[in-house]
Amino acid sequence: MTDTVYSDVNKTAEYFGVSIHTIRKWVKEGHIPRDHYIRGGTTYRYNIPAIEKVLTGEGKNQQMELPLKTK
Repeated sequence: MTDTVYSDVNKTAEYFGVSIHTIRKWVKEGHIPRDHYIRGGTTYRYNIPAIEKVLTGEGKNQQMELPLKTK
């Protein structure tokens, strides 16, 4: 069993200081790796620590080039 905590899109956007639209865009464009979120129907939950590692270059994927923020 895993202790991974997944957050909704609102908390994820707030944590990274971007809009909800930006989080959804990052998912659609593949900037957030598929194994860093779970999807149930139209509901998404995000693994913030894993996404943060990708953003800072500490994860298994190379550091992502951040797209422009949209608010």
